[in-house]
Amino acid sequence: MSTVSFVTGWPALMVNSSLVISDIHLGLEYDYRKGGIKLPSQTVKLTKMAQELIDIAKPERLIITGDLKHKVPGISFQETKEVPEFLSALLDKVPVELVPGNHDAGIKSMIPSGIKVHRSVGFRMDDVYFGHGHTWPEKKAFECSHMIIGHRHPLVEFRDRLGYSFRERVWVKGKLDPVMLKRRYTEIPEKLPDVIVVPAFNPFLGGASYNRKISGTVKEQIGPLLNSMDERKSLFFMLDGTMLGTLREIHGDKLN
Repeated sequence: MSTVSFVTGWPALMVNSSLVISDIHLGLEYDYRKGGIKLPSQTVKLTKMAQELIDIAKPERLIITGDLKHKVPGISFQETKEVPEFLSALLDKVPVELVPGNHDAGIKSMIPSGIKVHRSVGFRMDDVYFGHGHTWPEKKAFECSHMIIGHRHPLVEFRDRLGYSFRERVWVKGKLDPVMLKRRYTEIPEKLPDVIVVPAFNPFLGGASYNRKISGTVKEQIGPLLNSMDERKSLFFMLDGTMLGTLREIHGDKLN
């Protein structure tokens, strides 16, 4: 069975000798500017972060599980310049593979030679499935020991007695609900894989906190695999590896 472990202090995962990150959203600043917030490009900073992470983890390959770029639909001028620069800088250090996410339409036109691009349904390596999480995977993915996805930008919100709140990126580890899966697949294995949701690599990204109620429309957009997980039985971990427990253990009866 494959070895899966968090990289302490980073929104990154080691699966055997492969380093996994997700949801980089290069070009996010374009949306901020449209909303009146002048945020300079963060691509140089994100590139240095990724390079430092590679130096620390020393992987044989880097796997990006979707949403390398941000603008959807279409491609911004910023992305046409910065996506190739980002990938080329990482490719100088280690082989890079990409599973396209829902924000990655047209990404192949910006990919430098040498980058392996998988299908958007994800792929299997040994006994681990890698996907973004916005599409249903092929049935054989459920034969794996683990399913690694992103897409949700998982957060947990903390609130003090004065009402002040802050949100932290977290890892989510949970199981799939076979009843939900059988609505899509006629047959599924008796033993289903553990699902690990990778935190967003880009610290400027927002997201829906797991311990806050979200609207039905947002819930539908979260993704089929994520909607097939039992969130209240999932375990949550801080980036430093601290296990927060289940949602009930995090907020007790105050869970809203």
